[in-house]
Formats: sequence, C-alpha cells, structure tokens
Amino acid sequence: VSHEDPWLPRQMLRLYEQSLLVLENAPDDPEQLNAAFRAAHTIKGGAGMFGFDAVVAFTHVAETLLDALRDGRRAMDGDCMDALLQSRDQIEALLADIDEAGDGAGSAQLPPAAQQLVERLQALMGQAPAARAPVEAPVAEAAAPAPVANSRWHLSLRFGHDALRNGLDPLAFLRYLAQLGSISGVRLMHEDIPALDALDAE
Repeated sequence: VSHEDPWLPRQMLRLYEQSLLVLENAPDDPEQLNAAFRAAHTIKGGAGMFGFDAVVAFTHVAETLLDALRDGRRAMDGDCMDALLQSRDQIEALLADIDEAGDGAGSAQLPPAAQQLVERLQALMGQAPAARAPVEAPVAEAAAPAPVANSRWHLSLRFGHDALRNGLDPLAFLRYLAQLGSISGVRLMHEDIPALDALDAE
C-alpha cells in the first residue's frame, strides 16, 4: 500500500480518527457518526477491491457497530468509544502488515489481537462469537483465469443508489483497472441518473 493508491487508506483512516475524536465530546452527533461510518465503509470497499481480506473482515465488524449507533440500536458509551478507537489502531496495524509483507494481499486470517477486538466489538452489539471461530473474509471458489496475451474483457459494473452516500468512489475502479491494463472504452449508463434539479449531491 502506498500513499498513491487510489483509495487512499491512510487518508480515510485520518477521517475515521477525526470523527471518533469529535464523538468523544459529542457522542450523539449524527454528522460525525455518519462520517465515521463512511470512512470505515470506504476503507472496507477499497480493501476489498485490492484483495486485502483481513482489512475487509475486521473493518466490517467496526462498521456494523457504527451502523447500530447510527440507527439507535446501540447507544454510544465509554466502552463503545474505546473499542472504536482501538479499531482505528488495529486497521492501521493491518495495513502496516500488508506493507511489510510486500507480496500482495497477505493473509486473510486475522491476527490474535484483531480477533480479540472483533469479539469485543461483537459483544458490544450483543453478539456472541460462534465457538470463537476466526473472522475471515470469504475465499473465492475458483482462482481467476490466467491472463491471455492480447485478451480483452468487457466489464459491466452497476452501483447501488447509495454508493456515493456510503463513501464508495466509482472512479477508483477505473484507476485500478488502468493499472492492470489499458482501458479501450467506457460507456456510462446514465439512464437512471436524475435530472440536475432533482439530483441529491450526496
């Protein structure tokens, strides 16, 4: 992972931390809860795009707690805040592990410290980990086919209506694909985009 990566994990991590620090003094601030959720969601989405499965698996649990706080299923308290701040440190540690591995996504299984924090986050949501099974991102059933010389691919990608609201950057996919090969053409399916006067900028 480098600072030039399209999904900018460390930038999102800073936004995540900033939102949590504001929430320490204003635990019911919906704007900061939403900002923390969006940052976690963006980190998870970007990590998934690059195959960083341990980051995806861990961040999903923190994101789920934030979602429960956003919709009132769980009230913010000192234990929640402490666990979320620790989750920020753990995400940073997982990213550092990828840096040190230097060979792609690294292990999909969480290290013991991350697994313990996962169980704590789950307990704060009233969930009991099933037989303390390690949290691990799902593994694809089959490996991707080896690239063929001079091959071309036609990819169709449709985002949900809340993609931008949830912090996903569609352009990041194009930037990533441009690192894998050359993009010969892009067609925007604009039929579902509202007229400008009806467009919700968020």
